[in-house]
Amino acid sequence: MYQHSRTVVWAAGLLVGAAIAPLLSARPAQADETVAYCDLTEYAINVYRTSAADNDPAAYQMRVFWRDKAIIFVDQPADRTVIPEGYVYRNLPMPDNDGLIGEDEATWTLFVLNDETLPCFLFKQGALISRGPVTQREAPTPIEP
Repeated sequence: MYQHSRTVVWAAGLLVGAAIAPLLSARPAQADETVAYCDLTEYAINVYRTSAADNDPAAYQMRVFWRDKAIIFVDQPADRTVIPEGYVYRNLPMPDNDGLIGEDEATWTLFVLNDETLPCFLFKQGALISRGPVTQREAPTPIEP
């Protein structure tokens, strides 16, 4: 009796494993790399890239987490601009044709300075809404001669 139950459990496990195996290989692992992270009072902003190539414009993503509502409401492709003072990251909003601009359709801009003693600045639709500590930043931009 015990031997039969053990065989049934083993066979069921084998069937479940065989059913799950194709699903695991269908989605390859992605190595997202955080390039900038700002830890603000209301928001946490993570700029990351899905490709190691700096020159790949499609590689950058911006994720905005709203602490009060405990939701990620922006996780979109981002534009990265290098300036002498640091980096500017801007999401590329995706309007939904209803004529209204929701949180996920707004333009969010993160300005991260090279100076490690200075905060980052978060803008929504061009207006400064918050600033706070940078917990991760890219290497400083080269200084122009």
